[in-house]
Amino acid sequence: MASQKIFVFLCPTVITVSGLVCLLFLLVGPSPVRALMQQNGSYVPNAVNRMPDANDREKMQQQERDEARIEEANAQRKKEVSADSEKLLRMAVDLKDELDKTSKDTLSINTIHKIDAIEKLAHDMKNKMKLRTN
Repeated sequence: MASQKIFVFLCPTVITVSGLVCLLFLLVGPSPVRALMQQNGSYVPNAVNRMPDANDREKMQQQERDEARIEEANAQRKKEVSADSEKLLRMAVDLKDELDKTSKDTLSINTIHKIDAIEKLAHDMKNKMKLRTN
């Protein structure tokens, strides 16, 4: 067996990946992770087990504040979109009533302004709905 180990070191072209892994394991011995796993039954790094320090607590509090701010902004945006939807519906109904009163071939300047206002409001609503505050 010793002669085979020497051959591996002398002739590197014969070395395989599994041979290197076995050789590394023989040279290093059981890893410290394996020793910890045998001792505790499971391995959890010390960074996971430690108590949060002042910096960690500050980061967690900042994340909570950010999440609360995002929730508040999303709620406000939802209210605005809802109010704009009602306004858009009222404007569309008014425009329909006005168009029903006029002839097919004529539009007044006032009607064109209403159409432009509806288009602008719809565009603004679309942008608000796309907006993500994350």
